[in-house]
Order: sequence, then C-alpha cells, then structure tokens
Amino acid sequence: MTRIGKYLRVEDMGIEWAVLANDGSCLGSIQWYPRWKRHIFCEAEHEAAFSWDCLRDLSVWMKTLDDARKA
Repeated sequence: MTRIGKYLRVEDMGIEWAVLANDGSCLGSIQWYPRWKRHIFCEAEHEAAFSWDCLRDLSVWMKTLDDARKA
C-alpha cells in the first residue's frame, strides 16, 4: 500500500489500483485506458467527495504511473 498525499492511499490490485481513504474505505480505482494511453480514475464510489488537494495528489500519482509505463 502506498500513501499519496495527506488523505489517500493506493493499493496495487494487479490490473488496477484501488484508491482508499485513510480509514480504508474504497473511493474508486485507477485503470489503464488504452484508447487515451493514460491511466484514469474510474468506478468512483457513490457519494465520494474530493477536495482540490486530493484531486491534485491523485492526478500526480496517475501521471507517475503513465511515465513509468512509457519508460
């Protein structure tokens, strides 16, 4: 499990990453989207809410995954 930012954690689930709150609740997942050649946040849980800093941290993490995939 990897901490991203102050409020989020991600866990490698094989073909996707689970995005978790600090309390362990699942907020959604990150998956590779071949048509865009990018990782995307999808399958958001109902009523999941994100502040700008959580979205920034999530975006930076997805960019890191994209860069690693290109390397």
